[in-house]
Amino acid sequence: MTILGPKCRRANLKVPHANTVRLRVSWLSDKTKDEARDGERGRKRHRPVPGSYKEATHPNSVWQIDHTPLDLCIVDDVYRRNIGRAWLTLVIDVYSRCVVGFYLSLDKPNATSVGMALVHAILPKEGWLAAHGIDVKWPNWGKPIKVHADNDKTFRCDMVTRAAMAQKFDLEWRPVKTPHWGGHIERLLGTLNQEIHTINGTTFSNPTQRGDYKSHEEAEFTFSDSETYVTKYLCGVYHQSKHDGIGRPPIRMYESGILGDAHTLGTGLQAPIKDPMRLRLDFLPFNEVTVQAYGVTWDTITYYDPSIDHWIHARDPKTGRKRRFTVRRDPRDLSSIWFLDPDRDVYLKIPYRRMEHPSLNLWELREVRAHLRAQGKDEVDEDLVFDTYEELQRIKKNASDETKEARKRDQKKRTYEKKKAAEAAQVGAAMPASQQAPPSRPANTNGLLEDDEEISSFEVVRGG
Repeated sequence: MTILGPKCRRANLKVPHANTVRLRVSWLSDKTKDEARDGERGRKRHRPVPGSYKEATHPNSVWQIDHTPLDLCIVDDVYRRNIGRAWLTLVIDVYSRCVVGFYLSLDKPNATSVGMALVHAILPKEGWLAAHGIDVKWPNWGKPIKVHADNDKTFRCDMVTRAAMAQKFDLEWRPVKTPHWGGHIERLLGTLNQEIHTINGTTFSNPTQRGDYKSHEEAEFTFSDSETYVTKYLCGVYHQSKHDGIGRPPIRMYESGILGDAHTLGTGLQAPIKDPMRLRLDFLPFNEVTVQAYGVTWDTITYYDPSIDHWIHARDPKTGRKRRFTVRRDPRDLSSIWFLDPDRDVYLKIPYRRMEHPSLNLWELREVRAHLRAQGKDEVDEDLVFDTYEELQRIKKNASDETKEARKRDQKKRTYEKKKAAEAAQVGAAMPASQQAPPSRPANTNGLLEDDEEISSFEVVRGG
């Protein structure tokens, strides 16, 4: 009004009331207001975005990946009480709009979420579906040419970028100030959560929608129920329904892109994944360590197997310094690591040096270290770590299981075990017949080995 007043007086016009101006402004379209306020950036908000990327010319040419919390409270398996929401990491094929893989977790998104979602997407799903007892068809698999992700640190971490290089596909991150760039997957995540709003225990999208509805009291889905529901919805409903953006069901678009039809020249099926286990290991967090006489140490825990003896105190032939080796671990189970033997390009499974130690996960290890720091113990050794872990376990066992965090903690442990089994089943089913373990033979009556039998103290995963 400070601007309008002088202008109106110079033009011999009556100065309008502020409410009149606000009313007239409210009549303007959002496009007009955004252009007046923000110029070119405002105009861009209202320009149509193409329905597909030019690079997405066939299935698996371009994928998009993103995270979202499910709009659903879930309950634990034992007490059937609320433990909060799960996080979904989803991978979509842009050409067909099919979901090629996902990872559901009780933990906030991290590098493991990204890695396991991509492994799930790349490998055939038959073994994974069988392990979960889910009777649907999910024929999407294969390596992508390019994966688009936003700038979240979980997508830009060294583990993911190194794994992409090892598996020979490109990673591209969202350019700055281009919110429409990941539109395909964001719309799908929104659609999925809208579907979840029909389930008891939904949190809806915001407190206004939720109103007086008590999500935590109405919750009835377990983590396993949620995983099954998401799978059946994606494969049985979303893949089979006509998609407005492509004018046909996603699964039909995917199949025609692979097998061809009257209008499309198919690309054909990719060659089977040569080494599914190596693929999975490439998407686990890594570290660079030296080999000492007692083994290798990662986060205070020491691992040892005779298979790495010849690398003890090894020197780098170029620098003369102590040689560092790549090791990987699954954060959900720290009882073993995988050591990359550089001469043979194979991963060797290396267990705890002290086998009596209990298995724990990375989040439990961090809890132990935080507990010790709170007591002023900054320098700790392996014995103190495991003694403290067992002490905390005893305290938790004696504490009430009525707390939400206690139920969630215990549920995570159960979920990790089921996930590892399902992932192993997926890898096993995708393994070429030549790499699958032969059926075991009955033991000889004298308990001795046949001449052609061998004993190995470690597992080997060969390189590609």
